[in-house]
Amino acid sequence: MTLRLAGTNTSGSVTYPYFQPEGNNTQAACVQGATHTGQWPIRLHAGAMPATYPSFFRLAEYAAGGGSILAASDKNVSPTSASLSAQIHFHTRTATAATCAAMTFTLIIPIAVGEEVDMTLMFGPPQQAPESAPSSIILPPVATPGVTIRTGDTVFSNASLIADLNNWAILTEFVLTGAAGNEYPSSFSMSTPDNARRFTANTNANSRNRGFSQIGGTGGTISLGTYADGVPRKEIIGVTGGTVRGSFNGSAVVSAAYTLDTSGISRLFLGSITDSGGNSLNGIIRRQTLFRACPSDAAMQALST
Repeated sequence: MTLRLAGTNTSGSVTYPYFQPEGNNTQAACVQGATHTGQWPIRLHAGAMPATYPSFFRLAEYAAGGGSILAASDKNVSPTSASLSAQIHFHTRTATAATCAAMTFTLIIPIAVGEEVDMTLMFGPPQQAPESAPSSIILPPVATPGVTIRTGDTVFSNASLIADLNNWAILTEFVLTGAAGNEYPSSFSMSTPDNARRFTANTNANSRNRGFSQIGGTGGTISLGTYADGVPRKEIIGVTGGTVRGSFNGSAVVSAAYTLDTSGISRLFLGSITDSGGNSLNGIIRRQTLFRACPSDAAMQALST
């Protein structure tokens, strides 16, 4: 996303334009003693950041239901014109408030009275996760930075992006990080907002078996084999004709019939669907492609090769 801020602050006081991640991560569940890390790739595409006051990230604690900030900490952030992949800024905080129930991650850009600004920022996907080290949907090389358990992110929440919720596919190219335990690379759900009904792809961290299935209906579970550390994997999974289908690294397509009420399914969700970290997203995703209609078996096999 690209955003331009231009003009002069004539309000008579310092203004604080702020930006927050969309979807579930606007306010992530949190309790006293839990550590959260928020991160955001931000590049200064044109112009200059306001000079009077530094821009900063804020992690703020709230009681159940929101209300006033219970406690917060800030970290200055100075985006430059370097490439977006080199501009992953982050901030970490451990919750201190006894009644803390949620934490928000916000970018704030103060503009002084009379200050003139004209800048263009380029944003990558933001993240907020219950972890002590930054990571991302698309990570740097293996083991850099450290990866623990990911929360999730809504990629889109508009069902019209898929013409038929019983006819679509997703091709993912990824590599396992090699981190010990809790490894769920390339997990995603095509789901209702409450995740009660969904198509989901996930991994068993212990057996390293991959699977694709529906939740909230009947049938429709397929196995997509196992994966190994550091081995690139191309995997295409989707639904058509009342069946879930899948192929990885050129394997023969496997399928299983399903029954699922797809009304209300409206979002593509990457990462954990629970606060406990189950089915969480770890690993390096190189590319992910959404098909608005599921390819033929031959095409799926060719795409995963």
